[in-house]
Amino acid sequence: MQDSVTVEITFPYWTEYRATLQISTRSPMTIAFSLVFPIIGLVLIYFWVRGHHSMTLSDMLILLVCFAFMPIITAVNLYLARRRNPLCIGPFKYVFDQFGVHASSVAFENTIRWAALLKVIESGEFILYYIASSNAVAIPKPQLIAAGALDTVRDITRSNFPAFKG
Repeated sequence: MQDSVTVEITFPYWTEYRATLQISTRSPMTIAFSLVFPIIGLVLIYFWVRGHHSMTLSDMLILLVCFAFMPIITAVNLYLARRRNPLCIGPFKYVFDQFGVHASSVAFENTIRWAALLKVIESGEFILYYIASSNAVAIPKPQLIAAGALDTVRDITRSNFPAFKG
């Protein structure tokens, strides 16, 4: 097993969007707040059906916003953050070693020590390194596979964070 591996990662908008949604859907607080809008949409439908309200285009737009609020607001926030925040400018270099996950780009250098992680989850598309219940570093698995580093990253993570089952 290697002691460390270095990978260069880029985050196209849609990759980062999917990662943000995956992180959000694993946070109970975010889910609770996100359910408010669909519930409002269901209440509106109930009262419209009960009152024999004829649907208009604006009613359908209101329902669309109610049921798609979280994905819409996530897309807008991500777009704005990528436009204004120099920390979002990639590509990013990630180094995984016995000390933690080291991330850097032209604008920053950061180390997350293994002891600081709450959990590490491997999904179909990402390995998510959680530093808070609703904040994680998402590493796209297709880019790890392309770099030939997926198994090494898994091994390093498993040896330094035993709760990882990837």
